[in-house]
Amino acid sequence: MDVLKNVLGGIDPHQHFEPDTLPDDRSRELSDPQGSDRKPLGPFSAVLDLFDDGYVFVIDMPRDLPGHLNLLCRTKDRWLCFSRDSFHDPRLLTGEKEIETWTGLEGNALCIHLDKDAAVVSIERLRELQRVAGELVEFIAAHDEEWWEKDNEKQFPMLL
Repeated sequence: MDVLKNVLGGIDPHQHFEPDTLPDDRSRELSDPQGSDRKPLGPFSAVLDLFDDGYVFVIDMPRDLPGHLNLLCRTKDRWLCFSRDSFHDPRLLTGEKEIETWTGLEGNALCIHLDKDAAVVSIERLRELQRVAGELVEFIAAHDEEWWEKDNEKQFPMLL
């Protein structure tokens, strides 16, 4: 929530935030991503079992902004990975495409991710999850138009 309230101090000019997007009375800060309540799970070194029941795991997934998270949810017979903005194109997950950069007005290299190197590591971890779990894990990303069109019967609100 700190990013929403205090912005990024000019280090990322192409991001825009509304400070009141998450009302304080309906939001809470999670513990430090490297805190003692985090445990390894698959390719992820530190995940938070959100309800301490082995069904919903919070994964710190640095990429666009500090504090970005993914959810890995276990259902009766498979896993769903809500990947949000971890990849803006499914080809990033398959390795068919790389994260794009462009040149800013000042001649500096820009990227949609605040920390491109961290984003590359995050995507690699998702690839490893896909490699290990195969068909048992389904990735649902915020910008995956292909999934949206193909799996529109799974769209919210539906039961997992």
